Amino acid sequence: MNWEMISAVGQMLGAIGVIISIIYLAAQIRNQNKESQRAAMNVLTTHWSDLNRSLVENPDLAALWLRALRSFDELDGASKLRFGAHLGRFLRFADNLYLGVLDGTLDPRLWRGYERTTRRYRSLSRIPKLGGLRENTGTPTNSAR
Repeated sequence: MNWEMISAVGQMLGAIGVIISIIYLAAQIRNQNKESQRAAMNVLTTHWSDLNRSLVENPDLAALWLRALRSFDELDGASKLRFGAHLGRFLRFADNLYLGVLDGTLDPRLWRGYERTTRRYRSLSRIPKLGGLRENTGTPTNSAR
C-alpha cells in the first residue's frame, strides 16, 4: 500500500465522519426544536389554566361573570369595567393561542378544546354589548374564520 492509497482511505474515512457528524447534528437540532415547541406549548397551556383558575379561585369574579352573562346592562360601571377587562384578557389570550397554532407552536389538536371554549364565550348574546367586542376582538385571521 502506497502513501496515495493511505491518503485516499483517510480522506474517505474523514468524509464518512463528517457525514455522520452532520446527521447527528441534524437529529440533535430536531430534538431541540421539538423540546422548544413542547416548552412553549406548556407555557401557553399553563397561562390558559391560570386565566381560568382565576374564576375558580375568586368567587367574586365568578359571581361577576354570572351576573354579566345574565344581564350585563344591570351591572354598575366598575363591574362592567372589571368584567370587560377580564373578558378582553381572555379573548386576547385565545387569539395568542390561535397564533400559536398558525406558527406551529401549539398543536392543532390541543387548540380544538380552547376553540370550543372561546367560541362559546364569543357567541354569548350579551357580549356584543361591550362595544363590539364580539366582532372586533381577535387577529384578522381568527376573526375571519
